[in-house]
Parts: sequence; structure tokens; C-alpha cells
Amino acid sequence: MQSELYSYMRGICNNLEFYPLRIGGYTEHVHILCALSKKNALMKFLQEIKLHSSKWLKTKDDSLSHFHWQDGYGAFSVSPSHVDKESKGIY
Repeated sequence: MQSELYSYMRGICNNLEFYPLRIGGYTEHVHILCALSKKNALMKFLQEIKLHSSKWLKTKDDSLSHFHWQDGYGAFSVSPSHVDKESKGIY
């Protein structure tokens, strides 16, 4: 289901003009390396991606009916010259 989730999140990113370079993660969290939108705030992006991806996950299996992402988030900037190096640790 993880690859489906990442594909779904990629679509959300594109719709909000936060163009994903890499999406990946580890057992209970997700990392997204993306180009920031010139039109949408980061906080709005994170609200939308959490909202829509959790709703989507709940449709995938009855055991996920109470799924929710944790409150809060971490955001870090990466120099364009370091994107390739940073993205290797994401996926």
C-alpha cells in the first residue's frame, strides 16, 4: 500500500503546485522532497496532504478507519545543488 500512498500524495503535491522530487519514508512517517509553490503556503500544503491522504487511507482497509497523521510537521530547505544527495536518503 506504501507505493500507492506515495503515488496518491504525488498527485496532491502536483495539484497544489508543490512539485515532488521524491516521496518516501519509514514505517510510520513520510518524507516529501518537493519544490515549493509560489502560490500556496507550506502550512496549507501540509494540511491538505494530511487531510486527503488520511481520508484516502481510510478507504483502503477497515483496520485504517481511525487512522490520522500526528499533529505538527518538520520542514527543511535544501540547496538545489544538494537535492540529489538529500533525495537518496528519502526513498
